[in-house]
Amino acid sequence: MTLAPASMIVGISSPYRKSGLLYAKFKKHFGRDDDHTLVIRAPTRSLNPTVPQEEIDRDLEEDPAKARAEWLAEFRDDIGGWLPLEVIEQAVDRGLTVRPPSTQRRVYYKSFCDPSGGAKDSFTAAIAHEEAGIAVLDCILEIKAPFNPTSAAQQIANLLKSYNITSTVGDRYGAQWIVDGFAAFGIRYQHSERDRSAIYLDAMPLFTSGRVRLLDNKRLTSQFAGLERRTSSIGKDKVDHGPGGSDDVANAAAGALVRAIAEPAQASRRAFVNFMER
Repeated sequence: MTLAPASMIVGISSPYRKSGLLYAKFKKHFGRDDDHTLVIRAPTRSLNPTVPQEEIDRDLEEDPAKARAEWLAEFRDDIGGWLPLEVIEQAVDRGLTVRPPSTQRRVYYKSFCDPSGGAKDSFTAAIAHEEAGIAVLDCILEIKAPFNPTSAAQQIANLLKSYNITSTVGDRYGAQWIVDGFAAFGIRYQHSERDRSAIYLDAMPLFTSGRVRLLDNKRLTSQFAGLERRTSSIGKDKVDHGPGGSDDVANAAAGALVRAIAEPAQASRRAFVNFMER
């Protein structure tokens, strides 16, 4: 009888946040006898003594958390997920990819854009409204690169107008160019006073309190799940996508949802004032 040669799969990686496949394998197998899986953790110089110690010391001084992961094989404690995947998925209305503009009643739609120059990142826009204290996502438009920025602005402007939107808020990308680009198609573009990190932090309680409804969009769910929450040495949280990730769709959606909850009262007051001035 001839025995087939044993196969071996080897994976090598620097540790990062305490989630994902690498961390799951580490928690399950490190320090335990297993005939099939062996997990080894060792600092860089134990495996490669030619790496200069002074380089490691310099990195440890500049960014201790990052350097301990890179050189000392320690998982980072300063990085966590923005929200658990199950919390995000609970907000998804399965099978629903868009909510058309309402023709039955007056709805104050809010939008948010994450522009791009067209070479690499997507140009995205999202529309949402408030309904009985719940932020409801109505529409997401993602224009993937490469594209013509002027054509993209026109496409998004047409979408906004279909929801009776004449002004939008968005990322500060492009400064005056994006303002002029939307103005050419009848949309007033305002730069957001809050950056994406602040918007994600504003959106968190909407999810944890069950006051948000999402569309069934896999890229949106994936990007939300991939967001990372970092705590600085002074205790300030910052939220952004991880290395090599993207959040174009998530940024637009979160911005629209936060605006929908924060601004409906303002819209109602303006409508009342306009009625009284007639």
